[in-house]
Amino acid sequence: VFSNMENLTTVILPDGKNISIGKASFMNCGNFSEINLHDIKYVQENTFSNCTSLKNVFIPLMVQEIRKNSFTRCIKLTEITFPESLTKIDDEAFLRCTNLQTINFSERSKLKSIGKKAFQVCSKIKNIIIPSSVENIGESAFYECIALEKIDISNSNITILETQTFFNCSSLVE
Repeated sequence: VFSNMENLTTVILPDGKNISIGKASFMNCGNFSEINLHDIKYVQENTFSNCTSLKNVFIPLMVQEIRKNSFTRCIKLTEITFPESLTKIDDEAFLRCTNLQTINFSERSKLKSIGKKAFQVCSKIKNIIIPSSVENIGESAFYECIALEKIDISNSNITILETQTFFNCSSLVE
């Protein structure tokens, strides 16, 4: 819809409507900085990929999945809060969000799966508490998160922890 529109900065979606945003709708919108995703259930593949100025994203309470490459290379994104309704963060969803520092999960999170390379090279994340609902963390999910010092999986129900999940997290101490 808006892919490759370099001058697009903000989109305001109507509240109270069940809106579907297609794949790659805002991909490569380099000056796009803010969106409120009111009434959607899924953040589709590549929706905000390469939106290098995207700083603020409100993920609504009804979102169930963040699909592959949704926020890849959103290099100005610093914080993300996931609603309790979220069940899946797909492969490479936040790959190379190099300024992402804070990841917040609801205490009543229903998240089951964190995909392959989901947060790979998110080099400013320092701490993560994995929700108790998580069963699977994909290969290289936190690969090269070089500032990551602490990850708490003590309350999780992880049954699958794939290879290189925390590979090259050189600051990891706990």
